[in-house]
Amino acid sequence: ERNVQIKMKGDGDLTNISLDRLKMIQALRSIIGNAIKYSNESGIVKVELEILGSYAKIAVSDNGIGIPKEAQSKLFTRFFRAKNTESENGSGLGLYVARNLIARHGGEIEVESIEGKGSKFTIIFPIK
Repeated sequence: ERNVQIKMKGDGDLTNISLDRLKMIQALRSIIGNAIKYSNESGIVKVELEILGSYAKIAVSDNGIGIPKEAQSKLFTRFFRAKNTESENGSGLGLYVARNLIARHGGEIEVESIEGKGSKFTIIFPIK
């Protein structure tokens, strides 16, 4: 619908990681879904996997609307939506739930964003 291209890149094997597959899929679906939703028309969403010793790193980046600086600290708060997202449907729960699911796996999620340029969400979690 938005003609967004998804590019995936990865090194390493995640098949032996001990995690709740459905919960991690739910978290990633939310993060990747937001990247698509807030990308520019015909934008590009990149999903990159990297193994860092005993940790896995997944980065999801887009070249969309970005997140205002003042909103970034509240981004993972329940029901929070940045002002520049009001034109799209949403509940403000997706990133809140994703962060909690990632934390249950011993992981963390961080965001880097520049309004008008895009966002990058980085998830790091231990490989057990």
